[in-house]
Amino acid sequence: MPAANRALWRAAHSLTHPAIVAAVIGLLLNDHWLRHHYPSWLTGKLGDFTWLIFAPLIAALFFALVIPRRIEHHTRIVGWLSFASVGLWFAAAKTIPIAHALTATAWSALVGWQGSLRLDPTDLLTLPGLLIGAWVWSRADDSPLNLRPLAYVIAALGLVGTLASDEPYYSWVDRGVTCLFQRGDSLVTVGPLEGVYEFTGGMNGEGEYVLEQWWDEYTSLDGGLTWHSERIDDDPELYPDCEPTAALTDPANPMIQYRWQPEETIEQSVDGGRTWILAYDLAVLRQTVRISYNHGKSGYAPSPLTGIVDATTGNLVLAMSLDGVLVRPPGGTWQWVAVGGYQLADLHNVRKLEGVLFFHWWLVGALFFLIITTAVAYMRQRLIGSVRRGMLFAGWIGWGIVWLGFNYCHLDTYEQLASPSAGMILIISGLLSLALLLVIAIPLSVNAVMDLMRYHVRQSGHVLLSSFSLSLLYLLPLVLWARGTIPRYLTALVFSLILTLAGLFATYKYLTRVLPVLPRRVKIIRISAAGDSDEVDGG
Repeated sequence: MPAANRALWRAAHSLTHPAIVAAVIGLLLNDHWLRHHYPSWLTGKLGDFTWLIFAPLIAALFFALVIPRRIEHHTRIVGWLSFASVGLWFAAAKTIPIAHALTATAWSALVGWQGSLRLDPTDLLTLPGLLIGAWVWSRADDSPLNLRPLAYVIAALGLVGTLASDEPYYSWVDRGVTCLFQRGDSLVTVGPLEGVYEFTGGMNGEGEYVLEQWWDEYTSLDGGLTWHSERIDDDPELYPDCEPTAALTDPANPMIQYRWQPEETIEQSVDGGRTWILAYDLAVLRQTVRISYNHGKSGYAPSPLTGIVDATTGNLVLAMSLDGVLVRPPGGTWQWVAVGGYQLADLHNVRKLEGVLFFHWWLVGALFFLIITTAVAYMRQRLIGSVRRGMLFAGWIGWGIVWLGFNYCHLDTYEQLASPSAGMILIISGLLSLALLLVIAIPLSVNAVMDLMRYHVRQSGHVLLSSFSLSLLYLLPLVLWARGTIPRYLTALVFSLILTLAGLFATYKYLTRVLPVLPRRVKIIRISAAGDSDEVDGG
C-alpha cells in the first residue's frame, strides 16, 4: 500500500490553525471593506501581509498532490517549494517590470478583469508574513485526523479573497453617446465624467487618496463620419443635457421626418408625417451577445437615444449609446461610426470569443477533466473506495450547480426571465459549488490524468477523444451565439444542453464498450521512453 500523503495532511492541519483562519478573514475584511471605506497606505500593506500568511499553505495542498510521494523527504520538499515559490513570485512581481507584466496578464486571463497588482518595491515590507505561515507549518501535525473538509473551506475562502480583491475605486455611469449638438460647423458630444484615486503619500504612510477627474469631448467636422477627442476639465454644466427623443424633423426640409423605436426600427416620412416607410431595421441590436460587449457598463440604454441633422453636410446622425453613432448621408447608405471607444462590436472577431465565453471556457475545462476522471474511475472501480466515488459524484453535482447558478446570471442579464428569490439561491449555491470544484475536482483530475498517462496509455486515446468531442458539442451553439448567428442566449443555451446530454449518453455508451474494468489486483506493464519495461502493482 502506498504511504500516506503526510505533506497533504500537514497542509490541511495548517490551514485550520487559528492564525491562518484569522489571516483569511482579515484579508476578506481588509480588501472588501477597509480599503474602500478607509483607503490608506496601511490598508494596502495589510492586504499583502495577510495574503502572504496563508497563500503558501494553499500552494502546499497543490504541491503535495503533484509531487510523487515516493521522493525522499517529501513533506520537507513540499514545504520549502510552497513558501519559496510564493515569496519569490511576490518579490519579482513587485520589483521586476517583466514579472509584473506577466503576472498582471495572467491575472486578467484567469479572472476576467484587470487586477490591482502594483509595481511597488515598498510592498516587500510585508514579506515577514511568510514567517507566520512557516511557523504554523512547522508546528502542524501530519497525522490523518479528520480536518481536511474544514481545510478545504478555508482554502476556498482564501482563493476567493485573493481573486476578488481590488483597490479603492471611483465609479461612474457610462452611457456612451447620448447627446449630440451643433457648435458652428462641428458636431459635438461629451463622454462621461471619469476619475481615479491616486495616493499622494510616501513610504512613511502619510498622505491620502486624491480623486482626479476628467471627461472627453468628441468633435466631428464631416457630419459624424469621423470623430476626434480631447481630454478636458471644463465645467460639465457648460454642455447641454439631452433628453431621449423618438422623432426628428430635418431643419432644412420640414417635410422630411424620422421616428424610431429603440432596438427595433427607424422610419422615414417625406410628406410631413402622413405616410412612413422603413428606413433601417435595427435587428443587429437585438443580438443578445452584444450585451456581453457592454458588460460592466451599466449605463447602456436602448438606442437611438436622440438625433441631429448636421447643418453643414445634411447627414442624419443618431446617438446609439455605447455603440457609437449611426450616420446616413443624404441619399446615401447607413454607416455605423465609432466615437472614441464607443462602437458597434464586430462579432466576427475570433479574438473576442475568449472574453464573451469566459465563463463557459471554465465549464468546458471542468467537463473535460471530469470525463477523464470518471473514465479512470470506471476502469478502476474495483480498486477505489466509497470516499473517492463520493468525491467524484460531488464533482459532477458541483459542475451542474455551477452551470445552473451562473447561467441564471446570464439569463437575468439577457432575457430578464429569472426569479430573484430562486436566483439568489442558485447564485450562492453556484459559488459554493465552484469552491467545491476547485478543492475536490482539481486534485482528482490531476491524479486521474497522471494515472491515465502512466498506466493506461492504450485507452488514453479513447478517453481524450471523447472528452474533446463532448467539449465541442457543448461549445458549438454558444460559439454560434457569440458570432450573432443564434440571436438569443436562451436558444443557444437550450441547444447546448441538448447536445451535451446527448453527448454524455453517447460518451458513456462508447467508453463502457471500449474501456476495460481492472480486477482488484493487477500487474501493469509500464514502458519507458527508452523502451525498457517493468511491472507495477495496479492495485
